[in-house]
Amino acid sequence: MEEPDARGTAFVVGTLLGLLVGVGIASYSDTAIARLPLLVTAVSLLMVLMLGLPSKYYLSLNATATAGLLLLVGLVPAVVKVGENASAPAAVLAGTMVLVPIGISLGAYLVNQLEGNGGVWMAAVAMATLSGVAYLEGKLPTLLILLAGLGAIVPLLAYASRWQAKVLLGDVGTFAIGALIAVAAISGGLELPAVITFVPCFLNLGLKASGRSLGQLVMRASGGSQRCSALIFI
Repeated sequence: MEEPDARGTAFVVGTLLGLLVGVGIASYSDTAIARLPLLVTAVSLLMVLMLGLPSKYYLSLNATATAGLLLLVGLVPAVVKVGENASAPAAVLAGTMVLVPIGISLGAYLVNQLEGNGGVWMAAVAMATLSGVAYLEGKLPTLLILLAGLGAIVPLLAYASRWQAKVLLGDVGTFAIGALIAVAAISGGLELPAVITFVPCFLNLGLKASGRSLGQLVMRASGGSQRCSALIFI
């Protein structure tokens, strides 16, 4: 496996460990905290790891296969969402089964398109911002999910800052970050704040049409400094 994808796998594993800690906190906390969203997120991240298997064996996935796998990642959260709203009209349940996988795959794709380490910084800031919203809204399961992701990404950002890694994460890591944010937002009913945090990602798609990327612009504006990138993005 290429080094960036190996670091992406490390992010997923670190996040899974954080989710395990979150399940423990939810189990023994005096406050009632649902554990199902954390477990659903863990399953989704494990499915994201499948995207790294072809590269491990020197194979590559085409766009259609990648999109299919990302939709599959969103299927488990969709089924859980339908189960939570089983009394809703059939049209609403059918819409949930369609829109949730699309939303999660879109979130994963948007973060994946943020090229460079500046893009990873922006994704980390988005996670931190949504964590603050989850805390203010009292969405504790969502907060634990996002904190697990932050706990995994911060050491990797420190690594990039210390060793000046040109590419911090591969497809596995960037897809996982986007999926994590989307699953956390959907499970906590924070879809609108999540869409707002993804605004830079949509802007990035527009820039890519002209041969540039937002992550590269952030790194250029920071003079290549990993430490300044997040501040410029804010």
